[in-house]
Amino acid sequence: MDEFGFKNWLRSSGIKDKVASDYVSRLRKIAREFRVDLDREYRKDGLLYLLSLFENSGDNEHMKNYSDIDLPIGKYYINAYKLALRKYRVFKTDSEKTTTGVRQ
Repeated sequence: MDEFGFKNWLRSSGIKDKVASDYVSRLRKIAREFRVDLDREYRKDGLLYLLSLFENSGDNEHMKNYSDIDLPIGKYYINAYKLALRKYRVFKTDSEKTTTGVRQ
């Protein structure tokens, strides 16, 4: 995960340092709990599979395959993790546009 780039991108979007750090912490926890590299997952499917795990507050068939994870499944707060993933996906997409010169 590109923590440094992501934090800078958040800050340039007007996100305060504390909130940016919270996003990074949640993403670290997702990567640790699912034993994944977020950048690799982004290249594979744009984080769509990971995002699908958080549908319906994590109370879904996909998430049942991960019974040993420590996340607030079924609780509203799990949406904070989903939001962090969505923000990271936008960051990665934006970064790709910037590096390929297709910035819109």
